[in-house]
Amino acid sequence: MITRILRASFLPHLLLICWLTFVAFTTWQHVKKTDLPPIFDATEYFLKAKNFWANLHDRRIHNPLNLEPTFRPPGTVVMSYPFGFNTDFHPYFFRSIFFPLLCMAAAVYVVGSHGPNKGSTRWNLALLAIFVTSLPTFYHFERVTDDNSGLCWGLVDNFFAGIACLAAAALMRSLKTLSLRWLIAGSLLAGFCVLVKPAGAVIMLLLSAVWFMALLVRLAGANVSSDERTQVVKMLVRGSLCVTGIEGTTLALCRASHYLSTTNIAYGKDAMRLLRAEWAPSLTPGLMYWQIRSVLGSVFPCMLAAFAVLAIAYWKRIQDRQANWAPSVLWGMVLSAAVCLTTGVWFWLAFSAISQVRYFTPFPLIAFVCVIPIVLRVLEVMPRWQSSPFAWLG
Repeated sequence: MITRILRASFLPHLLLICWLTFVAFTTWQHVKKTDLPPIFDATEYFLKAKNFWANLHDRRIHNPLNLEPTFRPPGTVVMSYPFGFNTDFHPYFFRSIFFPLLCMAAAVYVVGSHGPNKGSTRWNLALLAIFVTSLPTFYHFERVTDDNSGLCWGLVDNFFAGIACLAAAALMRSLKTLSLRWLIAGSLLAGFCVLVKPAGAVIMLLLSAVWFMALLVRLAGANVSSDERTQVVKMLVRGSLCVTGIEGTTLALCRASHYLSTTNIAYGKDAMRLLRAEWAPSLTPGLMYWQIRSVLGSVFPCMLAAFAVLAIAYWKRIQDRQANWAPSVLWGMVLSAAVCLTTGVWFWLAFSAISQVRYFTPFPLIAFVCVIPIVLRVLEVMPRWQSSPFAWLG
């Protein structure tokens, strides 16, 4: 009887629900205790939401991209005040912590749920979702003076990272299944990133590029059948048209508004240039380590390194053409993760504010999402005593 209960298909998902419920309850208890209203960037998101909802109730509705402050896009309202504006900032703070967790958990399930419906696979999927939603980046509450992350509640950086990971998950699932629907969903989410932060333009273009590149890698596979080659070519043509249409329209609308106007872009570049000039002389490997540790912790990088070694060791065993685990598909995912991580390092050190590691955080999270199918596949082919503490349940 106990074994049947432990092997029930809903139990892993119930564990994840319990974890998220616990986090939601404890976070809300902490939020209720604060009397400090939004400060710094959070003040601008607060004001954006106020103007957004006032605009909807106005007789003459204006373009939300042109509402003050124009440097903050209207997509932030989805997190700050999605159901209407009021002066109570506590729910806003709570959503800035909890919404990113929901996005990350959903991303893990979107990219990892397509595959064998084994008990151990369900447990591994739930445990990965719990692990990624326990990273330090999601739990910066009040602003602390010596916090190296630059994060606090009320900011949209983690929400932005969650949406970007959802977009990456949908695109990686499209790569594996050659699904146009998942590609469209991923493109819409990538386009939405631009409506959350200006850096979303970089994320959007990056995700489109890695999807296209990974699909070309799949097409170039040595053992690709003629039928699969035809499907991949059709996906390349149709997908490129969809991605260009969705993301091109998004960029065009933003560029035609005050949001991504020449003035705002110049202002952003000048601000980043000043911050880089101030921090570049004092940047050391030790400082970079402490900054990254404040958002990713110590376990996350070690786990990625460990799974990289395991993937190499079990590379031949994780390939399964019947489940679309051909070498070209796997290499496409690995290459996507590598490009995203490399781009993140460049964006953080050469383009954005070096003192703010929150600009780097989305990229390693996206890279992790890209290789979740490989992580799950490695856990499936490993001996049960090595793969997971719950593997025997399968």
